[in-house]
Amino acid sequence: MERKKLKLDSDNVFDKYKNENINKSTKISVDKQKIEKVAIEQGFTKREQEKKSRSNYTEQFNVKCKEGVNELIIDILYEQKKNKLKKQELLEDALFAYLEKNNFKDLLEKYKLLFS
Repeated sequence: MERKKLKLDSDNVFDKYKNENINKSTKISVDKQKIEKVAIEQGFTKREQEKKSRSNYTEQFNVKCKEGVNELIIDILYEQKKNKLKKQELLEDALFAYLEKNNFKDLLEKYKLLFS
């Protein structure tokens, strides 16, 4: 038995759903001063937004690590919670310690220029 094909063109199945008189873009003129006046009369107030200070940390650095290392980092940060240590700062301190330990004088100077 052969399947019948769907014929949308000849049957006009969707014609009853078409409405060509619909205007897709109806712009309503808005008087912002009137809206603010009405809002104040009804007790609404503008929200004050806190100014966030810009961070020095702008470049992203994603790293895969061994199992348990991320948990260890979280434990260190938890222990240093009172000092408000961040992951970025922990990485910077570890990098500094590595450069000192391996006596990379030129890179240590570059590090000091970056973080002075």
